[in-house]
Formats: sequence, structure tokens, C-alpha cells
Amino acid sequence: MAPAIDHTKIKSICDSVRRYGKGNIIYFQGEAPRQAFLVTEGAVRVYAIDDQGEEYVVGFYTEGDIFPMDWLHNYTTTASFYYEALTPCELAPIEKSSYELARTKPEVVTYMLDRFLHESNSSLIRNLALQQPRAKDKIIYFFYFLAIRHGNEMVSGLYTLGIPLTHQTIADCLGLTRETVATELGNLKRSGTVAYRNKKYVVDKKLVIKAVGKEITNLDS
Repeated sequence: MAPAIDHTKIKSICDSVRRYGKGNIIYFQGEAPRQAFLVTEGAVRVYAIDDQGEEYVVGFYTEGDIFPMDWLHNYTTTASFYYEALTPCELAPIEKSSYELARTKPEVVTYMLDRFLHESNSSLIRNLALQQPRAKDKIIYFFYFLAIRHGNEMVSGLYTLGIPLTHQTIADCLGLTRETVATELGNLKRSGTVAYRNKKYVVDKKLVIKAVGKEITNLDS
């Protein structure tokens, strides 16, 4: 699962926290960022919009994540996607000049490497979700991805997702219709694989592995 988040490793290069209300756009696609951000609280939705105005959700950032990483490491000069506060957020700005001065410090290197490996490793499971031919399997793999990428373990094997997900958001992430997501989620809830408590989804890791096969755990280390 996710490595323990210790903000003190990166806090020294962050400026004072800024607060963004739900729905606020942090960066527009194509905009030149002024700073990167460390998420200290809340969830950020990342998406693209095509020429027909269709939205495609490509991911989320939650506590401990830093974005936009590609800009911070000089791979691009503009934001590759839209970044929007999915919930009320607290974000700590990171000036590129501050990062450049500190990027060789062991604690900063370790933090950035941990976050990068965690994100890239879990993304393999999201790719598996998108490749599944059946809607049911797409959703199961997707919830497993969310559990290991953004989940918090409540008790052994049960993970709560801090990201508020509507049927439409899930559909946008997986290329499914909202009606299909509603039907398949209903089946998953009845089987106990996924539950919805206090406006948050809860994932039973053991039942997910039972549904998709033990080989999925090879990607979760």
C-alpha cells in the first residue's frame, strides 16, 4: 500500500498553505504554472477536454502528492491537464527555484522517489483496468487501484477512499456509461466487495483479489 506520508521531509521547501474551494481550477490545460503544489489536505481531479468538449479524467492527487511533476522537473513549460479541487483543498506551493536548490538533499530525493514509485507502480493496475473487456472487471481493478493509490486502511484488508466518487466520475475514468457503472456497482455492493459508508467508498482487498486473481498482488509491493 501507500508509503507512510511524512510531510516534514519536503515541508522545508514549501511556502504557506493555500486553500482552494471545491470546484476551483488550480491550473488550466496549457497554462504556464507558477509553482508546483504539495497536497496537504483534500483531493485534486486531473482531466483533459477534447475538441468536442468531452472530459476525460486521467487521475487524482491526494495527501502527500506533488503536482505538476513534469513541469517541476522541466519536462514541460505548461500544464498538461486541468487541475481542479475535487474537494476543499489545502495546497502548499513549491517554487521551482526552491526545489532546484534542495533537490539533491537526501530527504528530498527520498521523498520524491517514494512518491514517484508509488504513483508509477499503482498506475500499472489502472492500465489493467482500462484493458479489461468486461465492465465489471474494469470497475473492480479501478477500485483496487484507488485503494492502493489513495486509500487509507481502516482495519486489516478494508480501505476507505478519501476521494468522493460519483457514478459519472467513475464512468469518465473508465470510458463507460453512468448507467453501466450504477448497475455493476450495485452488484459489487451486494457481494460485499465494495461498500458505501458515510459518503465514502470502502474496498475489501481480499474480495477484490478473489474476484480478479492473486496475480494482481504482484503489482502491489
